[in-house]
Amino acid sequence: MSEAEDFVYSVEQVRLTETNFLLDRPGSESLMKKAGRAALRRIRQCWPNARTITIFCGSGNNGGDGYALAEEALRADYRVRVIAVSPPKTADAQTHYQAYLSRSGEVSADINAVLEDSDLLVDALLGIGFQGGLRKPYVTAIEVLNRSSVPVLALDTPSGICADTGKVGAVAVRAQVTLSFLGLKRGLVTGPALDYVGQVLTDDLDTDPQSPWGEMITPAMVRQLQTDRPPSFHKGQAGHVGIVGGGEGMAGAAALCAEATLRSGAGKVSVACHESAQEAVASHCPEIMVDVITDPGDLDRFLGRIDVLVVGPGMGQSAWSKMVFARCLESSLPKVIDADGLNLLAMGTDRPHDAVLTPHPGEAARLLGVSAREIEADRPAAVGELVSRYQSTTILKGAGTLIEGPALATRVCDRGNPGMASPGMGDTLTGAVAGLRGQGWSAFDSATLAVWCHATAGDLAARDVGSVGLVASDVIQRLAKVRKNLD
Repeated sequence: MSEAEDFVYSVEQVRLTETNFLLDRPGSESLMKKAGRAALRRIRQCWPNARTITIFCGSGNNGGDGYALAEEALRADYRVRVIAVSPPKTADAQTHYQAYLSRSGEVSADINAVLEDSDLLVDALLGIGFQGGLRKPYVTAIEVLNRSSVPVLALDTPSGICADTGKVGAVAVRAQVTLSFLGLKRGLVTGPALDYVGQVLTDDLDTDPQSPWGEMITPAMVRQLQTDRPPSFHKGQAGHVGIVGGGEGMAGAAALCAEATLRSGAGKVSVACHESAQEAVASHCPEIMVDVITDPGDLDRFLGRIDVLVVGPGMGQSAWSKMVFARCLESSLPKVIDADGLNLLAMGTDRPHDAVLTPHPGEAARLLGVSAREIEADRPAAVGELVSRYQSTTILKGAGTLIEGPALATRVCDRGNPGMASPGMGDTLTGAVAGLRGQGWSAFDSATLAVWCHATAGDLAARDVGSVGLVASDVIQRLAKVRKNLD
C-alpha cells in the first residue's frame, strides 16, 4: 500500500500494470477486491466517525470497485446504500454486485435519493474510463453528489475528469478525497482537475508499477539537488546573469526578474534595456548593473561578458525588441526565455540553443499554434510537444506546473496558490531559473529547483500576507528564506 506517491503514471501505464499483475499472479485475489479493502481503510483514516455510506456505482469496473467497497463495508458493520446509476456490465463488476447482494446489500436506482442522512458519499461512477462524453444519468448523479453537503470520496478519479489529461467534462464530481489505484495518475496533478480532486491519496494494491511518466517534486529531491558553498566561495563562482528586456515603458518586469535572480544566489546580475527604462531599472535595486542597448554592437559587448542569458521580461515587440531578440537567439549562451521572448519565438522559425522556456498557457498556445483552452485540456501532451518542437527544457506554468526536458521524465510541482496569479510572478520565476543556472545547475535541475522554491516562497507569502493582493515582490523577499530552510 502506498501512503504517499512520488511517481506519476499515464493511464496506459496503469493499465499495463494491471495486465501484468493478472498475468504474473493468476489465481490471486482480484484487484477489485483489493480496491474495496483499500477504500475502506482510507475511509477509516479520513472519516473515522462515519457509519453510514452511500455509494454511487456506474456500469463499468469503477462501479465494480464501488460494489467491492460496499461488500467490505457491510462486513465491517457499516450501514451501506448503493445507488446503481446503471446496471453492472463488466464481468468483474457483476461478480462483486452479486457478492454485495448475497450479503443482503441494499440497491436503489433512485439517483435523486435524499443523501443528507449519510456520513459519506462515494463516487464509483466512471473512474479512468471517462474520455469526455457524459450520458444523462451520469450528469444527474454528478449534480446530485455536488449539491449535497456530505463529503465525497472519489474512487480512482472523480467522475467527469479525464485521468490521463486532467480535462474536465461538462460536469465533474468535486471530491474531498480521491483515492487513485495502481499509482498516481497524471490527470490528477495538473490543470483544471485540481479544482475537483481534493486530497489525492494512492494505493498500489500490492502491484509492481511500470516505469513512471514523471515524478512529483519533493523536499527530499530538492535537498538532494542543493549544494553547499565552501568558505573560500566568491561571487565569480555564482555566475553573471544578463537580462535582456525592459523595452520602452516596461522597466518593471526586467527589474523584478533581476532582483529575483540575485535572491536566488547569482553572483552578478546585469540588465540590458532600452534607454527609456534605464533609470527605473537602476533605481529599483542598487545591486543591479544596467546597460543601455541602442545598436547590435552594444548588445554584442553585453553578451560577451555574461554567463547566462535571460531574454524577454518587459521586452515588448517593437523594432528594438525584434533587433535584440534576433541577436540573442543566435548566441550560444545558456538561455532562459520568457514573456515577449516567447511571443517573438512563436513568430519565427529559428530554434533556441541550450534554453529553458517558461510559458504560461497563453504563451504555450502561441508557441504551438493552438488555443489556451486546448493547452489546458491536455497539459501533459502540451509540455511534451513544446519540448519536442523546441528541443528545450520547458516549464509549463499554472496549477500543477510541469517541467520536462528532452529525453527526460516530467516533474510536477504541487505547491503554489491562486494568489500567485498576479503581475510579475512569471518574471520572478524566470529570474530564479536564471540565477540557479548561473550557479552551475543543469537546465532541467535549475528549472526544478526554481519552480519549487518559487512556489514555496509563494505559499509562505500567502500565509503571511494572504492570497488576495499577493504581489511578486512578496515572493522575491522569501526566495532566500526557502533556500535557507532547506539547509
